[in-house]
Amino acid sequence: MQRYLILSALICSSFITYAFKSNDHLVQGVVRDEKGATLIHSTVMLLKSNDSSLVKGDITNDRGEFSFEQIESGAYLISTSNVGFKKYYSASFMLDESQKSFKQDIQLQSSDKSVKEVKVIGKKPLIEIKADKTVFNVEQSINAAGSNALELLGKSPGVRVDKDDKIEMRGKNNVLIYIDGKPTYLSDKDLAAMLKNIQSSDIESIELITNPSAKYDASGNAGIINFKLKKNKKFGTNGSISAGAAQGKYFKTNEALQLNYRNKKVNVFGNYVFADGRNYNLQHLNRTQNNMRYDLKSDNVHSELTNSLRAGVDYYMNARSVFGVMVNVMNANGDFSSTSRTEIGPAKDAYNQVLIASNSIPMTRTNAGLNANYKFEDTSGRTLNVDLDYGKYYSTGKSYQPNTYYDKDEQSVISQ
Repeated sequence: MQRYLILSALICSSFITYAFKSNDHLVQGVVRDEKGATLIHSTVMLLKSNDSSLVKGDITNDRGEFSFEQIESGAYLISTSNVGFKKYYSASFMLDESQKSFKQDIQLQSSDKSVKEVKVIGKKPLIEIKADKTVFNVEQSINAAGSNALELLGKSPGVRVDKDDKIEMRGKNNVLIYIDGKPTYLSDKDLAAMLKNIQSSDIESIELITNPSAKYDASGNAGIINFKLKKNKKFGTNGSISAGAAQGKYFKTNEALQLNYRNKKVNVFGNYVFADGRNYNLQHLNRTQNNMRYDLKSDNVHSELTNSLRAGVDYYMNARSVFGVMVNVMNANGDFSSTSRTEIGPAKDAYNQVLIASNSIPMTRTNAGLNANYKFEDTSGRTLNVDLDYGKYYSTGKSYQPNTYYDKDEQSVISQ
């Protein structure tokens, strides 16, 4: 029984190791004006110092504070802005094992107050604070290019995506995801797969709603994240083709085809995405329990091939009424494999046995959804939205995990 308890503890511990391996650094600070007063609603961006690419964004709270948690080792800099102040860039700083945290008080300088001419420029800021939500304007960020929707969430203020692709907002994990104001009704894994197949080039903005109003589903008490996709308003037929690739330990690729036709009455649209790749994760856990030492090293590979189709039609009945039908279909086939080796022995002595464990989980998922919607907007700006949704989800997965204990030389089997 003790051996099974130890094995269970090792397996559970292996799933949380990643969070403590190299991304446990903290960056925080306070933004003030020239007189030392704290500045709320300042936009603070954490950037990589080598290419100024966006890592994470935040908005200062009512005490002028900002915080970036669980940041990986590396060299960074901070960019800060607020209306009426000059944009600020910090010096580069390093996060590593010798410096686990970094704190900086930032003082913004007022911009020139003598305004001779006012120019109105129609460019939205990267992050907007509104009465009921925070808006991350993706199309205004050069750093968003080549990312997918899930990766963009990880850069959004107040949002965290953990190693299992689960989404948290302001520390709460019961978050509802909407696409163009419509709920997704997907499990965590299916939702992550769908978001990975939405490219940044298709996203206009991400709305972060921490206190949803009555028009949203009451079950989203942790908040709502709404992705507003780009809509082509040009008449006629048009389309685009895009492709992306990434090379880490393994090669990953994605391709997308988008077509659109519109006239005064009808808008027909379609989007197809193909993605294929493998993600790699190395875990190392060394711990002591009940005077026994367990030194675990694990290699994990998650491979997945995904086909996704989104298509629909909108019919403009008149200037204030529109009726639409949309279908979403996604099929994913993949495999999660893990191989671990754990050296076991007395806490203050050499190890005397080895646990070899492996796990292989082939899986397949098929999601299909049909939506019919109607929208009416009156002259005062009030809207009536009616949505009818039908979804069908199918998934399979098989897990086989043999565990074998060997002697120190891994020649004789002790138990399995």
